Amino acid sequence: MSMDILSSYIDDLDYTGLMHSLLIAYMVTGRDTVGTTLPWFFYNLAMNPHVMSGIRDELAPIAASRKDDTTTMMTFSPEDTKHLVYLQAALLETLRLYPPRSIERKTVVADDVMSSGHEVWARDTVLLSAYSMGRMESLWGKDCYEYRSERWLYDDVDGGGGGGGARKKRLRYVALHTFLAFNSGRRMCPGKHIAIMQMKTAAAAVVWNFDVEVVEGGHKVEPKLSCLLQMKNGVMLKVKKRAI
Repeated sequence: MSMDILSSYIDDLDYTGLMHSLLIAYMVTGRDTVGTTLPWFFYNLAMNPHVMSGIRDELAPIAASRKDDTTTMMTFSPEDTKHLVYLQAALLETLRLYPPRSIERKTVVADDVMSSGHEVWARDTVLLSAYSMGRMESLWGKDCYEYRSERWLYDDVDGGGGGGGARKKRLRYVALHTFLAFNSGRRMCPGKHIAIMQMKTAAAAVVWNFDVEVVEGGHKVEPKLSCLLQMKNGVMLKVKKRAI
């Protein structure tokens, strides 16, 4: 017998309030954060064409296997993009510089001394700026202001005997407390993997099918002061169907 979370809540009246709260949370936090991140992602790609080329190189083997596809637009499934590490690195780099939830708010439960030596007391409010942390040289190095997808990757040499294994790009481990786009610890976003999957499938389709460039002399691209780090005036891009 198959069972899903939604059905289990519907069948138990004691949990209908919880179900309502969960659905609102998924609709708002999932939709709005993804919708906030993707414009920054495409803006960064337009400003860094070599990253777009790197993503296309990663997508090329998948597209090549569909040469008999007569459709004019190529789309990619979550399974297609699951193992695309360079695409994910580009998305994570966008989230580092432009986290949709730029401020994390924590409430202290009991008096304590933080690892930094700061004393906190029960009911204190602690604000963590994920936006600022993503630009800290002590965490990310001297190039912390640069959009560089490669910082998330490392070369892994496959074993093959004699030290002649093939090199393969893999995602580098980054301590969660230095990258708060999805929070960390027991407060880690439960929809993290779903959000990454959604962004990868949407981004892959756009990157493969279109050329994107920033409109010169357009308006200034800057963050908007709100609960989410949206673009204040959006971004003006030229989008042209790519000749493949």
